[in-house]
Amino acid sequence: MTTTHEKTAKGTRTRDRMLESAVVLIPQLGWSAVTARALAGHAGVRPGIIHYHFDSLEALLAEAAVGAVREALEYPSRQLESGISLDEGLRMFLAALDGFAPDEPVNLLFIETFLAAARGGVLRDELAQVLLDFRGRTARWLERVDFDGDADAAAAVLAAAIDGLMLHRALDPGLTADVAFPVLRRALGATAATEGSSP
Repeated sequence: MTTTHEKTAKGTRTRDRMLESAVVLIPQLGWSAVTARALAGHAGVRPGIIHYHFDSLEALLAEAAVGAVREALEYPSRQLESGISLDEGLRMFLAALDGFAPDEPVNLLFIETFLAAARGGVLRDELAQVLLDFRGRTARWLERVDFDGDADAAAAVLAAAIDGLMLHRALDPGLTADVAFPVLRRALGATAATEGSSP
């Protein structure tokens, strides 16, 4: 006889398989092309089971994508909190981009998720919260390395620049860390010098 605990564990495994399948299929097919049938087939479940675990297919995709973005940002966030310098932090961000091919699934997942979030809804709110948290941790790091400027604004622009590089590298693989680092470093340095100088 199946116990309640076993049923719960089985349900959790099924739910996790669907989330994992969404993370695979979003970059592979494109957000709008992921159907309940395609996802269920990849996860090895019946299409109807999706609505047992999630409010809708869109809710499933949103939870999977936001979770993947949060997980991807956790490592650099922890590195920033480890006491690295401004140069080390910038190189870390850019090295992460160089470590993935432009058509790498994680890059495509970010792009598809941002495009879907731009249309509004719960996905937009949840993704915005993840980005706000990341920007906040980045701003605190900038303050620790004595960035002489508006750390919150700089963190927002830096995050947007990194995202932009990821997007453009899909069309121009030549936008490597070696190209981007001196530009970003000068921009941060110039901002600090300008805001910290006397009129």
